[in-house]
Amino acid sequence: MSSEHDERILKVRRSLESFGLEVESSGVPTADIYLPQARAHVSVLKNCGQKRAKSPADVQLLEVYGTDSLSLIYLRQKIYQLLMGYTLPPAESAPVQSHTPQQTEAVRRNILYAFDELAELLHEFPWKWHRDATPAVDKKRVVGEFGDLFVFLLNVLAQADISEAELVAGLADVQAKNFRRWREGVNKSSDVG
Repeated sequence: MSSEHDERILKVRRSLESFGLEVESSGVPTADIYLPQARAHVSVLKNCGQKRAKSPADVQLLEVYGTDSLSLIYLRQKIYQLLMGYTLPPAESAPVQSHTPQQTEAVRRNILYAFDELAELLHEFPWKWHRDATPAVDKKRVVGEFGDLFVFLLNVLAQADISEAELVAGLADVQAKNFRRWREGVNKSSDVG
């Protein structure tokens, strides 16, 4: 009978294989999976507080805790960045890190790409009040543009070495702040339906 950790490794492995990635068992004790195309080890962490592992200098170490959709999307996006030739910062636990000029340039480019994708997303809606427009919205195109925007924003997080646990915690903090502001009457309800 396999352990819960083995089942999580299998779920991550299947997720990566479903995108055509070659997945091997890692020969390194600090990682569970090796991706030869990306020269990356993937460590499926047993808990959020697990100490980060070390990997050989010529191989990128990627870590994933969750096997939920967001965690797997984020992991696949990091792998895609490696396949495209980007360098991700080494897994560190320092809250403040220095960036190389290449990492700073990657962040700058991805933020600019995200701005462009945000404009494309806006154009999927009849937003120009001074023009006749049909209120029809193509959901497939909206989802596609949102996906483009989302992956560029994930690239920014990957360059800053933000883990999926830090991302989820940050989103929960923002939502808690927004609900608190709503309860306190700071954020007013919209008059737009």
